[in-house]
Amino acid sequence: MKNDYGVIIMKSGFKPIIFSVLGFIFLCTLFFVYKRAEAYYLSCSTSYYRIATPNVDSVQNTGEFRVGDTVYTNAAMDGSEVYTSYTAELYKGNSLYDSYSDVGRGRWFSWGHTINSPGEYLFKFTETDVNGETLSVSSSFVVYDTEPYISSSPSARSVKVGDSTTFSVSAGGSNIEYQWGYTYSSERTGTWYLIEGATSSSYTISSCDSSYNGRYYYCRIINYGNENVFSKPAKLTVYRTITYYNNGGTGSPSSQSTTCGTNMTISSTKPTRTGYDFLGWSTSSTATSANSSYAPGSTYSSNSNLSLYAVWKLKEYTVTYNANGGSGAPSSQTKKYGVSLTLSSVKPTRTG
Repeated sequence: MKNDYGVIIMKSGFKPIIFSVLGFIFLCTLFFVYKRAEAYYLSCSTSYYRIATPNVDSVQNTGEFRVGDTVYTNAAMDGSEVYTSYTAELYKGNSLYDSYSDVGRGRWFSWGHTINSPGEYLFKFTETDVNGETLSVSSSFVVYDTEPYISSSPSARSVKVGDSTTFSVSAGGSNIEYQWGYTYSSERTGTWYLIEGATSSSYTISSCDSSYNGRYYYCRIINYGNENVFSKPAKLTVYRTITYYNNGGTGSPSSQSTTCGTNMTISSTKPTRTGYDFLGWSTSSTATSANSSYAPGSTYSSNSNLSLYAVWKLKEYTVTYNANGGSGAPSSQTKKYGVSLTLSSVKPTRTG
């Protein structure tokens, strides 16, 4: 932006011209009045450079600076007029930042400040010329914070459903603020979703579920005048796990883990237990019958973790009695593994 503003002033004066006419013993004096017009232009601007001539455009003008820059506020009068006194004022917002007044004839003014506080500023220059006329001009400029930088971006995470995870970023710069967000592209294309309240150098998800899977998390670093500094995106992968428990046996399958959204197959490996038959799997450790939904080789599509417990049935043996040519043999008895059995006291008979 160009921040020089000018005012033109027109000044008038009177100059008498006297004509004397003699005749018939009287003197007639006539006054002829004319207006003398002169103009001058008062202007001001801001720059990285001071002026050395009565022309603010003799140096490159700018309205944008960074914290730590030296800003020159320049004012000048063209034409032949000069000022006899002036006041220079510098405001930050509505507050007076600095002021300077002096008397003396001049045609230009240059004032330098090293600005260490970001914000919007206004330079106002008021002069009084040799005719007592007063004029004011002003020029605005803005001082931005130094651009922040990121020294380390968040790293990718692979997290089990229900677990927590934390993304962190390291950044430098003055007066920086943080804003976390996510997208579904590693290039931050498409829709960006800002996370309300995620305004620190780290962001924690207390319990991940399948809806978080495949997101790319990033942090935006902000300070005054700088809003386009981003960390590299970090992908979050959420997986679920099937865990198998022997429930008193041995040789259960190893745990299985797969990214949410991908089907899993229940292991076909069967555990063993001395004296027991394996009936299948259940989500209860005290179940007496297996759940057919989790039969070995079946498909598991839920996006939740799954704990499966082996279901056991104590082995049973049949004791059969044979009269061996006689009659009246006892009925068969069932013997359970590890449990004593009292044999039948019924005695068969045989003629002869």
